Amino acid sequence: MPEKIANALKSSRESKAAVETQRFEMYEQGDELNSFHAPLELGDIFTKISNNKQYILLTQPCDLMVRGNGKRSYDDKMGRTGTLIELVMDSGKKTVSREELRFFHEGTGQSAYANLAKPHQVQLSVLDLCVYTADGVAEIDVVDSLCPDLVIEPWKARFFLLQKHFKTAFENYQLLDEKNVDDPLISLALPNLPTSIAITPDVNANKVKYGIKRVLRLRRPWSSALLTAYSHYMARAAFDHQFERLEVT
Repeated sequence: MPEKIANALKSSRESKAAVETQRFEMYEQGDELNSFHAPLELGDIFTKISNNKQYILLTQPCDLMVRGNGKRSYDDKMGRTGTLIELVMDSGKKTVSREELRFFHEGTGQSAYANLAKPHQVQLSVLDLCVYTADGVAEIDVVDSLCPDLVIEPWKARFFLLQKHFKTAFENYQLLDEKNVDDPLISLALPNLPTSIAITPDVNANKVKYGIKRVLRLRRPWSSALLTAYSHYMARAAFDHQFERLEVT
């Protein structure tokens, strides 16, 4: 796509400016999201810190919304999950299971592709932690963490619920540790990301930290369109193979 713009504009400098403008229209930068402690939202993009693998959150906005009491609907035990879809950067094309995120790469404008065939169900309570840190890393001190002033009121109420939730889990973790329970069983005492993502919580003193951070957001309507595409993919019908495609031996 940047090459097509360059050919149309006859200037690589003008092409770069056009790509940057389009990218600004489509994406919200992680520095801004995290410094203002923006709530978790459809289209949030996360990076696995250990290998820079990236995922986009595709979950119905109503399920992500936090009410005035700090809770999500039908989620008294903080167990609601959301869907992270793996993003890949390659020269492939859009297919039934791959949706294009245009102008994704900063600088080049190279597309990324959401691999709809690789969904990961994650505990939203873990991703929620990204909202309260200035760098977007999912971590919390179960004793000494303070809620940032810029957090909006419903998410302030949620902070104290999360702190209580993780403190209870942390105490269970300590009990198992005292009994010399080995990993990975001891980690099950804490809210976890799925094994398919392979991120286990790191416990140090009173702090619980996950190796994932929020780095970007695909704005609406593009994120809404991607959620619709994922819904269609998950609802695809199963048909018998056509007779003419069967091999006769």
